[in-house]
Parts: sequence; structure tokens; C-alpha cells
Amino acid sequence: MIRLPNTGTYSLELITAQNGAQSVVSYSDATSSAYTGGTQVASITSATTTTICSTPAASTVRDVDQINIKNTFAGSHTVTVQVDANGTNYPLIVAALLTDESLNYTHGSGWQVKDANGNTKNSALTSMTSAQLAAILTDETGSGAAVFATGPTLVAPILGTPASGTVTNLTGTASININGTVGATTPAAGTFTTLTSTGNATLGDAEATDTHAIKGATTILANSASAALTITQTGAGNALVVGGLCES
Repeated sequence: MIRLPNTGTYSLELITAQNGAQSVVSYSDATSSAYTGGTQVASITSATTTTICSTPAASTVRDVDQINIKNTFAGSHTVTVQVDANGTNYPLIVAALLTDESLNYTHGSGWQVKDANGNTKNSALTSMTSAQLAAILTDETGSGAAVFATGPTLVAPILGTPASGTVTNLTGTASININGTVGATTPAAGTFTTLTSTGNATLGDAEATDTHAIKGATTILANSASAALTITQTGAGNALVVGGLCES
């Protein structure tokens, strides 16, 4: 609550840094026998200090119920609301308003900045934690700290299917099918249960000697009734060794 007593001269002033602002102040005056309301308006066309709520009459206490200050300047405009107490100024708030934005005060909500559409700009007046931001939002999912585009740390996220993108620098175990071209891959444990390839499938390094141990029952299948499985030798030596018998 902003209260202006009649002990001397107490008034509410607006300092404008640019040449365009409008103010509407609603108040209630209390005397020993009556309680009445009133409204004071101002249209400001210069960078100046303007009284937007005057000193109450004798034996009257004035409670300021609502203040609305709109920026009518074509650009950013810094406004200051202050109490003038017998010639000494006490600033209440300083706010930078864009064109058609408003600085608003009420008993219940305190100071808020409204955008040109009347929506509250919660971060305009004070900083807040991630938890405080989450308490304001109504359609958020998950919990924890707010993250931004560059270098965020995500803790146990559940990600949907991306429309596109490149995956690099990942470790762990793939529990589903991996489609496409797989580069150099070293399984830390377990086995590949199914390997498929369209065209030619290459095992090992073309510049070195590789040994591939096949354990248990294994089927190498040419996945077509008219296709044949071909093992081709591309260098000197044996193309296939089965149980010590060489096929070339």
C-alpha cells in the first residue's frame, strides 16, 4: 500500500525521460467521518517531473489503490515513480518501458510491467530462480533448472524422435536397431545379434590382418531367394579358412 498523509505535503510524482506518457491513479481518501474514492489523470508531453497524485486535503489520509503509467513515446522510455515528502524525494521504482508498455501498481500485486497486449512481463522487475519461474508457468514439463540453447546440462531427459540431426560423442549401449552407416564401433560387452548390409559388408581393417571369432550357432544369410553369398578375396592369401581347410 502507498499512503499519503496530510502531515505537510506528501504527493506522488512521475519522472519521465522522454516526451510521451499517460498516467491514471486511483485512490481512496479517509477522514474521521467518510471514506471516498477518486481518480487523477495526467498526459505528459515532455521529459519532466509531474505530480500524478496530489497531497490530500486537511485531516485526510490518501491510500493509493492503483497506478497505471503508459509509455506513449515511440521507443524505450525510462520512468521513475517517487514520493515527494515535504520536498524530499523517495524513489519507489524505476522501469524501462517499450512503446505502448505500461507500469502498473495494485495493492494485491505490487509493481508489474505489462506489454502492449496487457500481458505481465514477470522478469522485467526482478530476478528469479528456476523454481520460481516454474511456479509461474502453467504448461511446463519436468523439473529442475532452466536451460538455454548453448551447452545445457540435461539430467535424465526423456527425448522424443528428432526430425533431423547428427549424433556424435555418445557412449553406452544401443538397445534398439541402428539404421544407416555405422562407423568404427567397439562393443564394450555382449555381442551383435543381427548385422545387415545392403551391398557389400566389410569386417575388419583393409590394411591389417583381422581375426573374427564366431561363437555358437551362427547363420550367415543372403536375404533373397535369388541372391548368393559371396566371400571375395581382395588381397594375397586365403579368402576363407574353415576348420583349418583353406578355400580361395
